[in-house]
Parts: sequence; structure tokens; C-alpha cells
Amino acid sequence: MTDDDRVRWDAALSLSGLAYVMSQWLMQAGVQSRPGRVPGRGPLVDSASPDMLPAVIAACQAQFLVTHYQPRARGVDVAGAEWSTLACAHGFARYPLAVSLQTAGLRAGLEVRMWDGVRRSPFPGQGRAVRLRNGVPEKHLGAHLNRKQITREFAGCNRAAIDALSAAYQITIIDPRGSTIWKTLDLWALAHM
Repeated sequence: MTDDDRVRWDAALSLSGLAYVMSQWLMQAGVQSRPGRVPGRGPLVDSASPDMLPAVIAACQAQFLVTHYQPRARGVDVAGAEWSTLACAHGFARYPLAVSLQTAGLRAGLEVRMWDGVRRSPFPGQGRAVRLRNGVPEKHLGAHLNRKQITREFAGCNRAAIDALSAAYQITIIDPRGSTIWKTLDLWALAHM
């Protein structure tokens, strides 16, 4: 991470501050890297889901700090392995925004997993498989992230920001069809900016 980026992330003292810096990174607006990622590597862009990145940016601007997102996709990698992903977004929000996001997702027919930072997740285990390779789960979302995991993902961020994330609601939204998650996120964000 560049020194300038490290200063920006460390200056974010709250969930709102982190969401703002994340939106700047997603837009490639002066922030070139983020904690927990390869330095200089930009955000995920998918030509088959052109509405994905704008919806994730809007969600961050509306205070839903999206830390992971991906489109629904299928393919074969260079090693010949078949892979597939479910469209999903995972992140952090404060009450009551978290509850309104949960409501929007459920009304759209999406799978929503949400819990606050105090209580244990109602979804035990590894969470829901959102990426498979040759039918074997490779990535799971929807399980509770503890403080240690949050600290690792946001290494280099201010302790106050880690405290805010640890106390926030964690939300995972999954769209197995891949057709409504980005519109749902975008409409929710428009209503909360």
C-alpha cells in the first residue's frame, strides 16, 4: 500500500469513514489500494455485470461498507477446472441502515444473512458457498467475522475503525439467480444517501 493510501485508511476513524475511503478506492479516485489486498490492484469489474460496480459504490456512499462482492458467473480456468460463483455482496452497516438493507434484500427475494457485532451469528459454520471449483466450495460468505478476522482484513486501519466494524452489523446478500442484487443495492442506496 502506498504511504498516501495508508494515511487515508488510517484517518478513517469510523464505519462511515471507511465506507467513504472504500468508495474512493472503488471509483479509483485517488485511492489506489485497500487493506487486505495486493497493493495497486483495483476493484473487481465485470463486463457481463455492468451495473455491479456502480451499485457497490453507491452502497458504500450510503454507509454500507461493502468488503466483498462478485457477479454470478461460470467458466473454465486455464487448468481446465470448472468454476462458478453466486452474485453476492458482504459488508458492514450500522443500525437502522442494516435493517433497512435486510428488508430490501428479502423483499427482492434475495438470501440475506445478518447479525450484529455483539451476538453470535445465527448461521453457524463456514457460511454459504459462493464460489465453487470443480463442484468443491472455495469461498464462503455469511459466517460471523470475529474481531481478529476484521483486524486482519483491515490491517493498518485505525483502532477506532476496527472497534466500529466489530460493533457493526455484518450483512451478506446472496442472489443465486444473479439478476436482482445490483438493482436492489442501487435502489436501497438511492433511498439512503
